[in-house]
Amino acid sequence: RGLIVDIDQRKRAEEALSESEDRYRELFENASDLVYAHDLEGRYISVNRAVEQITGYTPEEVLKLKWSDFVAEDQGQRLEEIEKALYSGEGSRSFEIDVISKDGRRVPLEVRPQVVYKDGKPVAIRGIARDIEERKRIDAALRAIVKGTAAEAGDEFIRSLVMHLAEAVGGKYVFLGRLTGSDAMSTLAVWTGEGFAENFQYDLKGTPCENVVGQDVCVYSRDVQSQFPEDVALVEMGVESYMGAPLFDSSGRALGLLSVMDDKAMDPSESMRSVLTIFAARAGAELERREAEQAVRTSEERYRNLVDTAQDVIFTVAPDASLTSLNPAFETITGWKREAWLGKNFAPIVHPDDLAIAMDFLKRVLAGETASYELRIKKACGNYLVGEFTSTPLIERGMQIGAFGIARDITERKKAEDTIRDLAYHDALTGLPNRALFEDRLSVALAQAHRSRQMLAVMFLDLD
Repeated sequence: RGLIVDIDQRKRAEEALSESEDRYRELFENASDLVYAHDLEGRYISVNRAVEQITGYTPEEVLKLKWSDFVAEDQGQRLEEIEKALYSGEGSRSFEIDVISKDGRRVPLEVRPQVVYKDGKPVAIRGIARDIEERKRIDAALRAIVKGTAAEAGDEFIRSLVMHLAEAVGGKYVFLGRLTGSDAMSTLAVWTGEGFAENFQYDLKGTPCENVVGQDVCVYSRDVQSQFPEDVALVEMGVESYMGAPLFDSSGRALGLLSVMDDKAMDPSESMRSVLTIFAARAGAELERREAEQAVRTSEERYRNLVDTAQDVIFTVAPDASLTSLNPAFETITGWKREAWLGKNFAPIVHPDDLAIAMDFLKRVLAGETASYELRIKKACGNYLVGEFTSTPLIERGMQIGAFGIARDITERKKAEDTIRDLAYHDALTGLPNRALFEDRLSVALAQAHRSRQMLAVMFLDLD
């Protein structure tokens, strides 16, 4: 009976071992990474089926070759570095090395080899190799687009972004579109695999783009034409697959989209989706920057138009009292050429009796006040005009750099006021003081006499 039990236990152990080996074999054969082993001479002992997907060689073909047969010719020194690291006791490390596929294509691999020991002696090398061509391509594209941020701007940056995205994800067609309405799109750059095509406009309705704008990344791996039969452009371009990402500004407002299309089926990895999302975020930031710049240009044009056509003098003054800007009205009102005074101290054109007032108000404005005052300004002909000034602090990037002001010629108004005042107290025919002026002077004299406790005499003298 003990023998029967022993045999039964051995059978169960053998079955468990067999199941374990089956699981290992299934894992070995179905792994997406290349799992290999070779002897110390580099001759392959075992290799899984992933080698065919990565290199084009079948496992049977590989077992007749050596490790060095795959390595690119210019990678000899790299191979020596890997072998030296293996036997130096550095433990399991990953290395990058380029191999040549069966069709002559250069394939970058990340390998993690390990020495196999038996009785304390190395007998073989086993390891795992991963195809990092996509990762390298993506890294290169990301570096290129980051570099392009500083090197390029505007339309060139958009074109560069689209081209680098095509290289990163391998799509034949890539385009960036900007919303021109709630259901219309205008492209800013179109890559066709061979170069850039002319930009175009199209309606979103009935296209895969309709499901992307303002929403999320959308992928149609195959048969996109049958899913969107109204989109004739897909048929004309022979598009089989589609992947698109929306563009937003920093406030979440939809700006457009970035899309990739191919003439064959597309099954994008998570890393490819991430790259598309990163490029879309960068494109959105660029479109927002361009909109902001356009808004600034428009605002500056409006400001410049207002300044140039204003009837009043608009000026800026530095803290040292030098004039830093003058609009055309300065020439019209004063007769001076702007070039004659730009960069120069304004003191010589201010009436000597008013200069202290002008400097005092400049000091107050530079201290943060807004001030209104009147000054007499010398014209090119030598006469003086009366100017009504309003000045405020000039702020740029949070720092006060001078004073901004508007000046209006009120010479005629002051003359009119003097005339009205004269007519109020003088006879229009003779020019002599009238009864209103007499009563005004009398009331003043009476008040003074009352305060000083003195007598006051009034004498009336007829004209004849």
